[in-house]
Amino acid sequence: FIITFTAMPERVLSHSAHVLLLAATLIAVGVAMRTASSLDGAATDLSVITEPPMANGQFDNNRPVHDRGVYFGFFSAVLNETASYSSIYQAGSLAEAAQIFAQWGLPSIVSIRQFFFQRLATKEMVLTPDWYGAWESFADEAVPFVKNGTVMGFNLGDELIFNCLAPENLTLAADAVRARFPRGEAIIWLNEDVLPIMTGYDRCGHHHDFGVPASLDWFSTDMYHMDGPVTGWVDIYVRAFYEKHIFPVLSPDQRAVLIPGSFGSDVNHYPNGTYVCNRTCYDVMCAEDAVDYTTWALSDTRVAAIMPWNYNGCPGCNGSWWTPPKVCCMDELGTRVQPLTRSTWERMAASLPRPGAQ
Repeated sequence: FIITFTAMPERVLSHSAHVLLLAATLIAVGVAMRTASSLDGAATDLSVITEPPMANGQFDNNRPVHDRGVYFGFFSAVLNETASYSSIYQAGSLAEAAQIFAQWGLPSIVSIRQFFFQRLATKEMVLTPDWYGAWESFADEAVPFVKNGTVMGFNLGDELIFNCLAPENLTLAADAVRARFPRGEAIIWLNEDVLPIMTGYDRCGHHHDFGVPASLDWFSTDMYHMDGPVTGWVDIYVRAFYEKHIFPVLSPDQRAVLIPGSFGSDVNHYPNGTYVCNRTCYDVMCAEDAVDYTTWALSDTRVAAIMPWNYNGCPGCNGSWWTPPKVCCMDELGTRVQPLTRSTWERMAASLPRPGAQ
């Protein structure tokens, strides 16, 4: 099978920009590609790039989950289908969080990027001019929701450094949130792209000494599997990346979040029409990976949560790595319509100890 080591930015870059960034990422990581065949196509010769990936079994699995447990919740969750095995929800507002808590009893991580950051016409991310006042006003509103358990934390943003935000401004924002909600009162979570974590470079070509702001509680990156089932892919690529590039920069107070790919496509093919991985192939692949992500989380206290992307589908997202976006293939299918992946995540999530449960 073809193995692709992919960090998906906010799905707004052009296909050519993605390809260039992916090439740079592959070279820097040293992912070993091999001659392989997809489920639907002929063998493809892929060159071996520098060092091989970490083999299965080379991890310390003696970190049993403690009473903090492991949170679970899909991106774009449909709670009348997923609430029974979810322990967290991603809300876009305090009002949504309140409705979810009242109906389903689930605490929310609320998105707060909009109070701090804006994207310029050049696509660069910068602080908003009135960020401090906007945040303080929102924080005043959020306090009672945090105190009664409706809100358990805040999502500061996705791929901010990758999108050219100055690291000192990220730290400024994280510190502002922490000043209002001391550690232990609310979680602060950030997801970042692979590229700046690994190389220090953002999409604008700026180089930074990458570091995780001390005020954060949770940190993650998203690396998606799109080429067909590969035994041990999660350990070989994702876990190896976390061990090498993420865990060493986390403090003892910080934990990692896992973002498994959990989607599909009817049109994942090369531009010549040769299929790479069809819907059934995705279903088998993502189900296998779900088991491996769960096994990892159960053995590693450094993992705080599993948040698969995504449940309800993303019609505006590119379901095919190889076919240019916005041409024919914006069809990313959600876990909801992938029966094997859906049932596997239901079983895997149910096996996770709920945070705070005795």
